[in-house]
Amino acid sequence: MPTKKECREKELAKTIKRICKRHPSKVLRALLDTPFWPEDIARDTPYRRYEDDSKLGSINVSFTPDGDAWLIPVPDPNDTHFSTRFRTYNGGGESARTRVALTFLAVAIDLDNKARPQNR
Repeated sequence: MPTKKECREKELAKTIKRICKRHPSKVLRALLDTPFWPEDIARDTPYRRYEDDSKLGSINVSFTPDGDAWLIPVPDPNDTHFSTRFRTYNGGGESARTRVALTFLAVAIDLDNKARPQNR
């Protein structure tokens, strides 16, 4: 029998999912505008995901102890492409969450560019 806390957490998860489905852009914007640290992410720990178009191409993400983020694309040294690609499921993608996170990154970049343009 689930505890009261487990039942509340399950109900909260359902509510969050429902809100996300109805208002995805607003939820994303709220997340991007609310500083927080995900409890499952460690500093000084590299996170790597291999891309869909080569055997060794990947992206690596890590955070320094002060929270600075490092994004390092690593192309496959045996490939002629110097980029990494994460396909949709229809295109044979194996990294749906990573691809979605990259769309979040694109939104964040767009919002930052509009709020604080860089003249470089």
